[in-house]
Amino acid sequence: MVKFMPVFMIIAALSLIAGMILRVAGRYAALDITPNALLRFTDTMLFFAIAIGLYFMSRQKTS
Repeated sequence: MVKFMPVFMIIAALSLIAGMILRVAGRYAALDITPNALLRFTDTMLFFAIAIGLYFMSRQKTS
């Protein structure tokens, strides 16, 4: 499981960065996506990134 940890951390970081980029883009650009849907999407990405990060940090600490 430790072997796969960097991969999950990279995925979490990428989703976090993508969420931030989408949020900024949604704020400053006229996108077809409604702001509410966009914010819900980025908040979901943020939640998953944090959850994955915390899960693997706790796994690493105990083992």
